Amino acid sequence: MPRQARLDYEGCLHHLINRGMEQRTLFKTRKDYEFFRNRLGQLVGEEGHQCYAWVLMPNHFHLLIETGKRGVARFMSRLQTAYAGYFNREYHRAGRLFQNRYKSIVCDKDKYFRELIAYIHLNPLKANRVRSIKELWKYKWSSHRCLMGLEDLKWMDCQEGLSLYGRNLLSARRVYLQYLSDHQKVDQDLEGGGLIRSADGVDMILKRGKTEKSDYDSRVLGEGEFVADIFRLKRKEVRHRAKLPSKESWIKSVYEKMGITEREISKKGKATRLGSNVRAIVTYVLVHYFGEKKIRVAERFHLDPSSSSRLYNKGQALLKNEQLKRKLIGNEN
Repeated sequence: MPRQARLDYEGCLHHLINRGMEQRTLFKTRKDYEFFRNRLGQLVGEEGHQCYAWVLMPNHFHLLIETGKRGVARFMSRLQTAYAGYFNREYHRAGRLFQNRYKSIVCDKDKYFRELIAYIHLNPLKANRVRSIKELWKYKWSSHRCLMGLEDLKWMDCQEGLSLYGRNLLSARRVYLQYLSDHQKVDQDLEGGGLIRSADGVDMILKRGKTEKSDYDSRVLGEGEFVADIFRLKRKEVRHRAKLPSKESWIKSVYEKMGITEREISKKGKATRLGSNVRAIVTYVLVHYFGEKKIRVAERFHLDPSSSSRLYNKGQALLKNEQLKRKLIGNEN
């Protein structure tokens, strides 16, 4: 079954999860935990996201992130690539570190925000890393310590999470701890659920033009209007994609408008500045709008596969110029 597209938009609350390959250990030493946590904090700031909760367990991690304009895909790619590179160098290994691609669940913040914060912070207790709620503060690799005022991470947003439990810090922390205590034995499934059956996929639901209660999608934690809103946003994206001409005719029109040929930007060696920019724009559009694999675009231009992500990001940045975007793609609205 082909992979489903990510669901994402500005202001989207994501519960992000990934595990070590074959349940292997991701974090062996204090240095490992610190590298991941520090890189996480750096990227939250650079990508313009909000981080409400996180926990690092020996073989997996959970993050609760509200995305900014750049979306979650670039953020997770940078985070996991950096950590995998560090881990492989540190332990003289090669190959994949993480199990498949990360799991991204779009969550209804109004309904599940408080439950998600508790669910993430209870991981050390449920894994027997600590013995009780009172000892959760001893587990150093969780944002629980930040919420309790025992650690100050400037990139963490503790205020919004604590505001769910009380008006002032003292009462909010007391109610928060009680909430954790009440939920420590609750077996909640907060790893996706909602409408739109996965077997049908996005395309089928868009054709139907409606959601049904019997449908399910592991990418969504929510129901009713929340799910409908998510797929209205997706439908808008698909409608715009449908307005584009065929892939090859669009590429041909880009070369004509920019006054360049594919041969000029595909030949080996360093391309001109114009050629480099066009190559980046074509890479971004082929991947983002036409669903092309990055590695296939790199092959098209006779480039090393490792350069595809750099080109994608450069193309995305170039198309922030609205005049150029209208010229080459048209109006998305």
